[in-house]
Amino acid sequence: MGRLAMSKANLPPAPSGIQWWLRRADQATVAALILLGLGAIVAHWVYRGGLRARVIQLDTAPPIALEWQVDVN
Repeated sequence: MGRLAMSKANLPPAPSGIQWWLRRADQATVAALILLGLGAIVAHWVYRGGLRARVIQLDTAPPIALEWQVDVN
């Protein structure tokens, strides 16, 4: 082992401030995926009528008659 390598091994680690869990490139990838997902949600909302305030239509389904029979045996 060289003299330089031995002296670096004995030094305390330099303070680096905040240490992120993800590298800078990973953070950019996650941010891009989140933005892509949010864009997809907004596009779906607009496609389904979000700008016309008709996103949810509860009264469009026809009523269905149901029969219940209970067998007591």
